[in-house]
Amino acid sequence: PSGIDTRCRPGPPWVRLISLSVRELTSCSAMGATVRIEEGLTVVKPEWVWTPSGLLTEHAVVLDSTHIVDVAPAERYPGLGVQLPGRLLLPGFVNAHSHAFQRGFRGHVQDRPAGRDDFWSWRARMYGMANALDVDGIRAVSALAFLEMAEAGVTRVGEFHYLHHQVDGQPYDDPDELAHAVLEAAAQVGIG
Repeated sequence: PSGIDTRCRPGPPWVRLISLSVRELTSCSAMGATVRIEEGLTVVKPEWVWTPSGLLTEHAVVLDSTHIVDVAPAERYPGLGVQLPGRLLLPGFVNAHSHAFQRGFRGHVQDRPAGRDDFWSWRARMYGMANALDVDGIRAVSALAFLEMAEAGVTRVGEFHYLHHQVDGQPYDDPDELAHAVLEAAAQVGIG
């Protein structure tokens, strides 16, 4: 019949979910069509989903490798999805100000020399350690910082990187050499 979206009709086994709007999906579901998930997409069904409009229950979240594709009533995806009872799904957190290389200082610059316990003594120890990091060291310590962020739910980070010289104090041929190492570490961990 006219007026029925042909994407709801039987056809290829996989409907490209991303191409359907929420209204279209609702229309398909109302007609009794089963919405199938394209290969590569994941459906999760947590007990609660936090959205801009508040806390939802009995909802499914459809994900591709990097984005939330759909948040919809769970009945739209019957028999599909990973059940997550007792779990709350939140949007990823954003760390808006990071100096990832400083992760390497943790536990190493807090010593308090007798008679010299001030910001300047801490700063001297901090820069002594920072200036000893080469490209591989920056990459490794940044990857550790980003991994810890990801494990805590951070998915995006604003990185403020200000080291630009080799261990001997000479500038790199590419002034962004260390920044590239930080970006490689972020990509390795999967944080944006």
